[in-house]
Amino acid sequence: MFADIDLCLKMRRAGYLIVYTPFAKLYKHDPRGVRSTWVMRRIMRERWPDVVRPDSCYNADLSRERAEFSLGNKRF
Repeated sequence: MFADIDLCLKMRRAGYLIVYTPFAKLYKHDPRGVRSTWVMRRIMRERWPDVVRPDSCYNADLSRERAEFSLGNKRF
C-alpha cells in the first residue's frame, strides 16, 4: 500500500496528474519483500513530510498516534 502512495507522490512531484479508474489492473513485483507497517510509515514521514503531516481534513485535536480517534496531547 505505501509503495503505491509513494509512486503517486513521485508522479505528482514530476508534474503528472493522477487519474483513477476502477478498470485498470496493476501488477508489481517487489524484490525487497514486505516491510512492516511502522517502518513504512516512518519512511513515508521522512520522505514526504510536507504531504503527510498537514492533513487539512483531519481534526487537529485528535491523536495521530492512535487510530481510535482519541484526543491528542494538546493542552488548551
